[in-house]
Amino acid sequence: MPDKTENVMMQEMVLDLCYRLRLADDLFCVAADSLVTAMETDEFSAKLAALDDIREYAGSLRIIAADFERLFDRKRLVFPPDPADWIWEQPNAGTQIPLYLERMHSNAHGMELVLDAELVKHEVRR
Repeated sequence: MPDKTENVMMQEMVLDLCYRLRLADDLFCVAADSLVTAMETDEFSAKLAALDDIREYAGSLRIIAADFERLFDRKRLVFPPDPADWIWEQPNAGTQIPLYLERMHSNAHGMELVLDAELVKHEVRR
């Protein structure tokens, strides 16, 4: 009986992480839109707002990843450091910031793949 209970608990924890990743995906969309707007304008306030949105997305992913790593101790995610406000002054900011956002989104996608595989594995056990 404990095996079935553990299976259900594991499935619920995986579903929780899946749900939280879906919510974080909304933050990704906001950050991406904000980044596009910031790159089209010369207003520094728009650029700072884009970085704030990107940091909010990255922060939510780090929290999800911490729980993900507790659940799957064999999986470790590497997150790049958050970009500083002065990154907009760099000549290659137009490539660095989108690459950072893409890296964060890749981490989210990697977690989704592992979680989907785990759900399938638990579904097969039923």
